[in-house]
Amino acid sequence: MELLPVPPKLPPRDTALSDRQRHFCDHYLMQPDEDKAKAAAGYAANARPLQSAKVTNEIRQRQAERSHNTDIDSRYLLLRLVAELEADLADLYDPKSGDILPIHQWPLIWRQGLVTSLDTTESGNLLTQTTKIKLSDRTKRLELIGKHVDVNAFKEQISIEQTINVNVTSVELLTQYLERVHVTIEQPDAE
Repeated sequence: MELLPVPPKLPPRDTALSDRQRHFCDHYLMQPDEDKAKAAAGYAANARPLQSAKVTNEIRQRQAERSHNTDIDSRYLLLRLVAELEADLADLYDPKSGDILPIHQWPLIWRQGLVTSLDTTESGNLLTQTTKIKLSDRTKRLELIGKHVDVNAFKEQISIEQTINVNVTSVELLTQYLERVHVTIEQPDAE
């Protein structure tokens, strides 16, 4: 797998947070739900700690540190999803006999979550043989790739149609105006 880029050096942390704000950040990072984090940190129901620049900067800083420490970022996730999607099922079978290989001979990608369950049988000499493999959903991986921030395959295209009355004294001015507002002109059908 391709090596991931080294993240940029992280800026210093803001040490001016109150204990309550720091506690809020701890809980928010575990479960990003403002109401639950507020309750755990002892804030009133109408408090809005996420509107504080200090709090949001602390959360961003910790998220960046976590990403830096684990080397998991959006690029890594995309590469991992693609590797899982492209994993070859033939790698699990012995090319000569056609039998399912022992798990320890499987490629690493298959041993890290692509298989959801196995059926095995035991032979007399305490060896087990895999007889049935249930795979995780590849369609879900495709969907996750499509939703990935760098892919945006499912990003909704919004089209706005509006009639604009413009008094124009020259074709050049009209063309410049339409280019500025990103409008395309449909020519009427000639009859």
